[in-house]
Amino acid sequence: MAGARPVGSVTTCTLTAAHKTLPFGTLVRVRSLVTGREVEVRINDRGPFSAGRVIDVSQAAAAALGMLGMGVKDVQLLVPESIEPVVQTLPTPRKNGRQTARPKPRRASPGRPR
Repeated sequence: MAGARPVGSVTTCTLTAAHKTLPFGTLVRVRSLVTGREVEVRINDRGPFSAGRVIDVSQAAAAALGMLGMGVKDVQLLVPESIEPVVQTLPTPRKNGRQTARPKPRRASPGRPR
């Protein structure tokens, strides 16, 4: 692979993640609060879009964290330059237990010009 740097048995290009707001190419250190392991991932996608989830790591990153096959688990995100945790506010639950969601954009009718 062009540009890939070996790190153990995986390459850095496979240690990727999806985040809703961080710019593509941002390097983020992910620390598993379950295993205590850390790995640096590069943001290369958008998501996850499920309520209460902040980041979705690649299969290789999950394996490096020792969390492969564990499902959804708690992690801490650190920006390597500042070692400050990335803060992301989650939707506020409604009284009936459902998460609040942004309204979906309205689509124009097929016959109407935009």
